[in-house]
Amino acid sequence: MKQSIAILFGLIITITTVAQQGINYKAVVKDGNGELVTGQNIDAKLSIMKNETTSIYTEDHTAMTSQDGIVIFNIGEGTNPIGIYADIDWSIDNYLLKVEIDIEQDGTFEYLGNTAFKAVPYALHAAKATSAFEADKVVKLPEPYILGKSSQVSNGTFSFNGKYGWQAAQEMCEASFPGDPNVRAFTIEQISQAIVLGNWDSSNLTNIEDFWFWAITPYAVGSGFGSYQSEAQNLYGLNYDAGDVGNGTRGQIKIDGGSIGNGSNPLNTYLSVQTNIAPGLFYPCMCGTYN
Repeated sequence: MKQSIAILFGLIITITTVAQQGINYKAVVKDGNGELVTGQNIDAKLSIMKNETTSIYTEDHTAMTSQDGIVIFNIGEGTNPIGIYADIDWSIDNYLLKVEIDIEQDGTFEYLGNTAFKAVPYALHAAKATSAFEADKVVKLPEPYILGKSSQVSNGTFSFNGKYGWQAAQEMCEASFPGDPNVRAFTIEQISQAIVLGNWDSSNLTNIEDFWFWAITPYAVGSGFGSYQSEAQNLYGLNYDAGDVGNGTRGQIKIDGGSIGNGSNPLNTYLSVQTNIAPGLFYPCMCGTYN
């Protein structure tokens, strides 16, 4: 009787669905007379086979048949595992499932043969590959980081190393921080972003705050804090010397400062920008990098 039940069990085993990272297998159990076996505990030993004779993973299960004679085993969540289920690479081989059943729970298992896996395990492989692909697509963008002032100063007309204007400012920063291949003469926008992100070297504050520097910015008019011209003047402001138009723009970083010239900030860290500054003054440039 036991052999008949086991054979019927093996013949009607089917894949149903994926549960978590496991695979649900469902079977209807009938006895030798074709009657459903209901409300009875059944032991099973399930093995994933690389071929007909080579096992790469084995686990034990115990489950009770339902009133309809149905029993479900979730492969990947059994006990006494031999091997690591999560390490199975479903993309390499067409694996087989070896089923052994102990209907009477007396420790004697009946071998029911090997059954080929169908779509479900390979859907697991596809989901794993998709997750890996999506993880690969997550890219952390480099953030602006303030290095400090340039070693050289300029009177606002910027002439250095054979370059002029803001190209000369870039040359000044490259000469001041030769060890950083990404060093840049930072614009007002880049400095502002770095301040918001808190990206500066707190051990090097004397090289960052509380001094005026020539600020790279679109052409500005007027005076006071942040008085800018329209976007039509952007290229003009970035390509001509500050002194050529007689109204340079300068900036000053305050970290943990006591007050702000216009408005307030709970962190007391800010960038002061002033326009219409005489180009004859000598200031450094503010240099930064990306990391």
